[in-house]
Amino acid sequence: MLRLLADDERLAAERFMLVRAKLVTYFEGRRISPAEDFADEVLHRTAQKIAAGEKVEDINRYIYGIARFVRLESHRRRATESIDEITSAGDGLTPASLRVETRADGSGSRMENCLSECLGKLPPDNKQVLLNYYAADERKGTHIEQRRALAERMGKSPGALQKQICLLRQKVSACAKDCVKGSA
Repeated sequence: MLRLLADDERLAAERFMLVRAKLVTYFEGRRISPAEDFADEVLHRTAQKIAAGEKVEDINRYIYGIARFVRLESHRRRATESIDEITSAGDGLTPASLRVETRADGSGSRMENCLSECLGKLPPDNKQVLLNYYAADERKGTHIEQRRALAERMGKSPGALQKQICLLRQKVSACAKDCVKGSA
């Protein structure tokens, strides 16, 4: 009986480490660091909820849900911290002064001009897809809902749209880097 209990504990420890490793990968993949700390926070919250008597039918979904909330909290926290750092630095910067404005007369920075030029080189359909993907209209729901609707209008899955956007971003980015190097 003692041997069986030890095997159960070993399996539980292995399962715990596997879940922790997956959580670390989840946070690293979303560039949230320190990923290990966030993974530990998720596991800590999960343990607290279960100890408090929370009924959990699917532990994997439950942990993933907590991980999503921790990720969203980290984004909110970082946004607040970065704004606080800007306003407390006393260097005259404000969040509004950091807004990028595109200028049609070419009076923007070299990178802005190169980005504008590279976007102009895209086929009109691709340029429109890229601009629509990043357009935000709060009246039309969250950006996720807007992107799903865009994919549906295009007759694509959200994943296929995301892949297309990724390829377009890479193309524009490479073009802009070449442009900046060429004009330096």
